[in-house]
Amino acid sequence: MSSSDSTFQIIGEVPELTENSRIVFEDEIPVNSFAFFEKRDNEVITIKLVNLEHLEDFDKPVYRIGKGDEPGQIVFEQIEIETLKEIVEAENQLDEMLNLTFDNLAFFYRDTDLSDDLINKYTPGLILQERGFVDASYHRGGFAAKHRFIIASSQGHDLSGLPGGNPAHGLIVIKNDSFFKVLDVSEKENRKQITLLNIPKELVDFFSGEGLTSMEEQIVEVTKADFDTNFNAAPVDVLLQRAWLNRVTAPIGISDDGKYFYLHGEKVD
Repeated sequence: MSSSDSTFQIIGEVPELTENSRIVFEDEIPVNSFAFFEKRDNEVITIKLVNLEHLEDFDKPVYRIGKGDEPGQIVFEQIEIETLKEIVEAENQLDEMLNLTFDNLAFFYRDTDLSDDLINKYTPGLILQERGFVDASYHRGGFAAKHRFIIASSQGHDLSGLPGGNPAHGLIVIKNDSFFKVLDVSEKENRKQITLLNIPKELVDFFSGEGLTSMEEQIVEVTKADFDTNFNAAPVDVLLQRAWLNRVTAPIGISDDGKYFYLHGEKVD
């Protein structure tokens, strides 16, 4: 955004201007960024981006940049410095939560046979909460049952070495009360794969928007390709054992009688 061929609307404190004053952009100023006015000399006032990492001692009026109703109009709306600090803190917390979601992301597998009524309750965009712990395997292979949950998570705990269990199962456990977003449902012949993204509770509203983020779309591309690759592949032998299948038989986020434990998004009849 530049000052050429632009008109300005200033909401709040107006900088001191003379008849010959010119307003120029020293930085590229995107919409929804934050800027301030600085007097260079008697005739030139520059507009600069606020350094959001150094707000403690900032003492100039700050403005949020927006577009006006007229073509080429730029709106400068003054914002309190304390409000800006709160916005920056919220954005930093969001970045931390997104890093928690996507950093060290891995895919885990949980194959089971569900009724049509249960499996059809999973539609893209829904956000569910599972009350219990979620068991899955880090082993990748062909379907051990008709239905597969493929779970993208950075929060899986490797418990394959627990005493009394079979280390060969590759047991991964996601803690109880975790939230999952349904990203995709892939179906072919008599098999169906549900892609779930494990998300922090704090980001339920963030992930509930329409469509998918670019990172979610990348996850779906990977899991769709995984579905095609593993459709005719041989299952991992140890995951065919009855003890394992009994462990992962339940749906995720839904009771055995078809009740959502928690639902965010359009409800399926």
